Amino acid sequence: MCLIRVQRCLEDIHSAMKQNYPLHSRHRLNLRAAQCHAHLGQFDAAIKGFLMSLLTAVLLGILQSIIFAGVSVINVITFVGKCFYHFVASLIG
Repeated sequence: MCLIRVQRCLEDIHSAMKQNYPLHSRHRLNLRAAQCHAHLGQFDAAIKGFLMSLLTAVLLGILQSIIFAGVSVINVITFVGKCFYHFVASLIG
């Protein structure tokens, strides 16, 4: 992906956030921003974006709905840990 397109994507994400993008989908914007930052080699910002995405998802109760579906808290924590591991591994290459 062209670096200019990635930078434009980040600008669009920041604009959407400023314009009160719906809270129930905001975690998607944070995750996309993290992917863009990773592509640009901005790993601190990428990790921050990933963590914000995760935090937003938790606050919105997305993970809570998984727990209520019969999945144990340990399984959810394990899943989140694996996601974070794979995300960091993808940043490293």
